[in-house]
Amino acid sequence: MAATVVVGFTELFILSCFLALASSTSTLYVTHIPDCISFNEGAGAISSDEISDVVSVALGFTPSKELRWSGLSQGDLFKRPSANVLVAVQSVSGSEVQPSFASQRKYVVTNTGAVQMENARISISKAYGEDAGVYFDLTSDSKEIKLPLKYQSVFKDLPATLKGISTSLHGDLSILLDFQQGSLNLSGVADTVLFSELQLMKNMLLELSENQGLIQDGVPDLYSFTISGLRAVQTEYGVESEQAKDASRIVGQFLDQFSSAFAALYENNALVEILLTDVESYSRRLSRSILQAATPSPAPPGAPDLNVAGTYDENWPVFFNIFLWLGVTLTITVLAVAHLLWYMDPGDTIIYRMTSQRMKMD
Repeated sequence: MAATVVVGFTELFILSCFLALASSTSTLYVTHIPDCISFNEGAGAISSDEISDVVSVALGFTPSKELRWSGLSQGDLFKRPSANVLVAVQSVSGSEVQPSFASQRKYVVTNTGAVQMENARISISKAYGEDAGVYFDLTSDSKEIKLPLKYQSVFKDLPATLKGISTSLHGDLSILLDFQQGSLNLSGVADTVLFSELQLMKNMLLELSENQGLIQDGVPDLYSFTISGLRAVQTEYGVESEQAKDASRIVGQFLDQFSSAFAALYENNALVEILLTDVESYSRRLSRSILQAATPSPAPPGAPDLNVAGTYDENWPVFFNIFLWLGVTLTITVLAVAHLLWYMDPGDTIIYRMTSQRMKMD
C-alpha cells in the first residue's frame, strides 16, 4: 500500500512538472514575410536562443552557430529583407485571454532563455560598419538606439521612460483615439503602462516615417519592442477580468496595425515577428546604449594592461584593398614586360634594324 502511494506521488510530481513546462511554452508568430524569403509551415518548435541567428540568416548573414531549426528556406540570394521587427508581448502564465492578430506562420518556442538580437546586430556592424543601419531596442523602462551620425537627432524628442510619454496620451496623436478603451482608463497604473508602451511605439513609427533616409540606405535595420502592459493589467485585475479582455483586444488590434505599417514603410520588405510569452526572461535582451558617451571608463586600480589595439578608421579596408591590388597589378605588369624583353628576337626589333651592323672605322 505504501509503495502504491509513493508511486502515485511520483507520477503526480512528474505530471505537474510536465504541465508547468507546457504552460510556460511561448509562441512565435511571423506576421509579415517578404517575397524574397519563405518559412516552412511544419518546421516544428524553435529554441529561443536560435531566434537571433534565424534573423541573421534571413537578412543574408552567417549565423553564429549551426542552426538546428529548419523552418527558414534559402530564398533569393540577391535580395534580402530590409528590416526585422520583433515584438515581445508578456502575459500571465496560463492565461486564456491572449491577443489575436493576423499571422502567416506560427511556431512554438522552447528553451526559456533570453531572446537576444545581439548576434544579428554584430553581423550587420561587421558587414556595414558601426555607423550604419538602425538598431532600436525598446523596453518598458528604457530604450537603446543606434543611428547613423547624420540622423542622431531623429529620436532625441522620444521620451526614454513611460512617465515621459504620458503627455502624448492627451495629444492629437494619442493612442486612445485609435481604439475603444472599454473598461480601461488612465486612472489605473497598469492601464497607463499599457497605453504608454503602445504610444511610444506609435511615436517611434511616426518619427521613422518622416525620415525616409534612415530606411533607404541599403543597410538592414533591427527593431525590438517589449509590451509588458498586458501582463500588468492581467496581474492587476485578474486574467479573466473585463480589463484583461479589453487589454488583449487592444494589443491585438494595435499589433495588426503596427505590423502592416512597418511592412508598408519598408515597401513590403520587412520581416515582422511577434513573440507571445508568459516567461518574463524572454523580454530581457542583451543590448548596449549607443547614445552613451564614447569616452572609455577608467580602468580600476591594479588592473593589468591588456595592450588593446586602437580603433581603425572605417575607410581602412578601402585603402588596404586599393594599395594591395595596385601593388599586385604593377608587379604582374613589370614581370610580364621583363619576360618579353628577355626573350625578344633581336632581328624583329626596331632598335637593331636602325643600327648599323658594321663598326665604324676611323
